[in-house]
Amino acid sequence: MIVMKVSVVIPVYNEEKYIENCLNSLMKQEEKPDEIIVVDNNCTDQTIFCVKKYRDIKIIKEKKQGIIAARNAGFNHAQGDIIARCDADAIMPKNWVKKIKNDFAENKKIVAVTPVFQLFDISLINKSLIPFYIYNFFRN
Repeated sequence: MIVMKVSVVIPVYNEEKYIENCLNSLMKQEEKPDEIIVVDNNCTDQTIFCVKKYRDIKIIKEKKQGIIAARNAGFNHAQGDIIARCDADAIMPKNWVKKIKNDFAENKKIVAVTPVFQLFDISLINKSLIPFYIYNFFRN
């Protein structure tokens, strides 16, 4: 069995309200990510201070403002066989990394996966899966 390493990339810009919940969810994974990279996209709040509380998390700086530049900087630094990206306000289910590894192990033709997601910080559709199903319906 081939062991695949997973790098998680998290672009951040002033995410001090959310980043610790995200990182805590990654620390509680059934199978831990092999690498977590937080990309500081010019934060002016306490986001990076919060991240520095965690051991073994790489922090890189991307001066060019924007999610695409920050994401790409993280991808370029990632060492894993699989790169997983999440938002700083995301809370990952405990089997997230394990599921990613299993998906890639089960089908060698897979090049990308996206999980079911819930939006938890929008009151109108609080914890709803409806946006996920709408997105998947219209993307095809």
